[in-house]
Amino acid sequence: LDVLTDGTSTLETESKATLDAFAEAVRAIVKEAEADPSVVTSAPHTMPVRRLDEVKAARDLRVRWRPEAPAGAPAGAPRAEPEGAIAK
Repeated sequence: LDVLTDGTSTLETESKATLDAFAEAVRAIVKEAEADPSVVTSAPHTMPVRRLDEVKAARDLRVRWRPEAPAGAPAGAPRAEPEGAIAK
């Protein structure tokens, strides 16, 4: 039983449907591992994973949020800056 930092457990915070879906996913992984262990040991397969350089990220901070273009806008159309944004 996994207890979260606030003292609740996952059984108290997740719905039965969510826990059932998780259990089914684990069962599928176990079946894959039994059939072909290399599939599991070489995971993940869907996204690149690499170690982040946290020191570089902290020193060379590049953070920018842009709102999505309005629905139906042509590709490359300028996006509206959020209200109160600082112009560069």
